[in-house]
Amino acid sequence: MGGSSSSPVLTTPWKEIPWGNKDELLQYVKNFQPQNKEVKAVRVLLCGPVGAGKSSFINSVNSVLQGRMTHKALASSTTSDQSFTKYQTYKIKTEGRGNFYPFVFNDVMGLEDGDGRGVRTDDIKLALKGHVMDGYKFNPSASLSDGDPGYISSPSINDRVHVLVYIYSANASEMKLSVLQKIGEIREAAKELGIPQLLILTHIDEACGETEKNLRNIYRNKHLKKKMTDFRSSLRILKNHILLVKNYRHEIQLDPDVDTLILNALRLMIYFGGSYAKNSHVSVPVMRSGASSSPLENPWREISWENKDELLQYMKNFQPQNEEVKAIRVLLYSPVGAGKSSFINSVNNVLQGRMTNDALVSNIASDQSFTKKYQTYKIKKEKGNFYPFVFNDIMGLEEGDTRGVRTDDIKLAMKGHMKDGYKFNPSSPLSDGDPGYISSPSISDRVHVLVCIYSANASEMRSSVLQKMKEIREAASDLGIPQLAILTHIDAACRETETNIRNVYRSKYLKKKVSCR
Repeated sequence: MGGSSSSPVLTTPWKEIPWGNKDELLQYVKNFQPQNKEVKAVRVLLCGPVGAGKSSFINSVNSVLQGRMTHKALASSTTSDQSFTKYQTYKIKTEGRGNFYPFVFNDVMGLEDGDGRGVRTDDIKLALKGHVMDGYKFNPSASLSDGDPGYISSPSINDRVHVLVYIYSANASEMKLSVLQKIGEIREAAKELGIPQLLILTHIDEACGETEKNLRNIYRNKHLKKKMTDFRSSLRILKNHILLVKNYRHEIQLDPDVDTLILNALRLMIYFGGSYAKNSHVSVPVMRSGASSSPLENPWREISWENKDELLQYMKNFQPQNEEVKAIRVLLYSPVGAGKSSFINSVNNVLQGRMTNDALVSNIASDQSFTKKYQTYKIKKEKGNFYPFVFNDIMGLEEGDTRGVRTDDIKLAMKGHMKDGYKFNPSSPLSDGDPGYISSPSISDRVHVLVCIYSANASEMRSSVLQKMKEIREAASDLGIPQLAILTHIDAACRETETNIRNVYRSKYLKKKVSCR
C-alpha cells in the first residue's frame, strides 16, 4: 500500500467504510427481522478482558439507535441492578411504545489472567449452547452445572447465542498468555457449534493520535493495521471479521462518523447472527479427526493463485454466445445449511470489490425468506447494468418425503417451468395450471448449469438426502445440463487449509472428501 515510511497514515485504506451513509445503515438495522420465525431476537454475546469496553459498546449502540446520548443502563431482562458479574440480557427500545429491536446483547463477567479469576471458559461454552439462565451470577471458582438454579436443561433456539463478538481495547498492552488461551478455547467451542465470530477493537482514538484527529483515517492508520494483523494472527480470526469502533463515553453529542462505525459493526453482527439463527435447527457439523494432517507434497489440482485479475476480467468480459439467452442461469441446490446463500454473497463481494454484506438484488419484490421461494439473484455491474449470469436459490434438501424442496420441483425448475417467486410446498410439487407454473418456458427460463453445494465439514450425508441428489443428478444428465459440485466450509474442515488457503488442493482430508462424493 501507499504512504511514505515516515507517515503514520497509509494512502489507501485496507477496508472501505461507507462514510456519509449513516442513514442507510440505520435503516438496515430498523428494518432487520430474523428470518427464522422461531427466533424472537438474535442473541449477541460480548466477550473480552475486563475494561475492554463491552458495556460501553452496548450503551453506544443504544445512544445511536435512540438518536441521542442516553448515558444510562439499557433495559435488562432481569429486574436486578446488580453488576456485570451476572449473565444479563440487554434489549434496546424501538420508536414504538414498549417495542424492542429483534436483537439482544449478553454481557458477561470479563476474562482475567489466572484460573480462579474472571468468567470461566466453561460458563461461556454453556452460554453459547443456551444453558445459562438470564441473571445467573458467575462464580470464578466453579462452573455452572446441570441442576444448578441458573442452568437451563433444555434450551430453546432463543436461549442460544447466534453470534459471538470479542471486544478488545486497541490501547491495551499485549494480551496475557492465559487470557489468549482462554479466548482460543472459546473460539474453538464456537467454531464447533458453527457460531459466527467477530472481533471489535475499541478505544481506537486513545491508541492513535491520528485517528483521534480525524476518525476517517481509522482504516488508513499503520499502527491500527498492525494491531489488527497481530490479533488476526494470534486469534486466527478472518481479517474481514475484525472491526474498529469508537465507543461513546464522555461525549454530550452524537457524531455521524462515530455512529457510522458503530452501525457498520452492528449490521454485520445481526446479519451474521440472523444467518446462523436461520439454519440453527440443523445439527452442527463437527470437525473430523482426519482433518489435521500434513499436506501433500504436490497439489492434486493446480490453481492460478496469482491470476485473480485475469479471472476477474474474464467475468467482466463474459457474454452468452446464444443471443436469445439474456443471462446464464445457475441453479444451486444442497442440503440445508451447506452455504448456498453465502456462496452467492461471496461472489457478489468479489465482483463488487468490497465486503457488501447485503442481500443481493432479487427479481421479486418480497421480504420473505429465500428458503421458501424460488428466487433469482443478479449481480450489479458498473453503471446500473447486471452481469449476464444469474443464480437461482431454492429451499434446501431435507431428510424425509415432506420436508425441504421436492425433487420434482427441481426437475421442473431445470426445464424452466418454475416462475420466479414460486413458493415451495414440501407436501405437494408444482403442477401445470398452478400460478407459479410456466407452460411454455423460453430458453432463458431454463437452467443452464446445475451446481451442488455441500459442506466439507458436514457429517455423513443421510441416505434419503443422497437418494434425492442422485435423482436430481440423473434428471439433469437426461436433459444434458452440465453439473458441478462445490465443497464449502473448507477452512472449518481442515486446519491446514484454515492456516493457509493455498493448501486447499494439497489437503489429504479434502482430497478424501472429494473422492467420497
